[in-house]
Amino acid sequence: MGGFGFFNIYYNMITIKIPYNSSDNFKLFLNNLRREYSCLVRYSYNRLREGILEKDIRALHKTLSNIDNMDAWTRQCSINEAKQMLNKHKDNKVIFGGKTNMIKYLKGLISKEDYKENKLLPLNIFGEKLMVVIENVNLIYLIIK
Repeated sequence: MGGFGFFNIYYNMITIKIPYNSSDNFKLFLNNLRREYSCLVRYSYNRLREGILEKDIRALHKTLSNIDNMDAWTRQCSINEAKQMLNKHKDNKVIFGGKTNMIKYLKGLISKEDYKENKLLPLNIFGEKLMVVIENVNLIYLIIK
């Protein structure tokens, strides 16, 4: 094997989907995590638009109420996701949850609870480049049924 051929392992990712049904309590817990993460992403996005530095946003995260279950790395992931959104939509206004979801809510086609649930972002926890093990994360991707 010549050169850097052994690094190919890290770039060829295989996704495995496993059917999974969870208890109602676990679904509530995951939805709460998604709610907190979504709040952090929206908050981070708005602070980045205001020109606040990333390290200051990390400090401001600690002052938010009702954010109890997010560790430092998950908070950093929320900032990274907000930065990606800002880079993607520099000149456009972002409607969290989507324009279609908001219009349906305003027309009364969906309830306030459905609107809020549709606004939740997936819980994204990113690893670092060439990182083999992500500490404190046993669950990387879960589809809730």
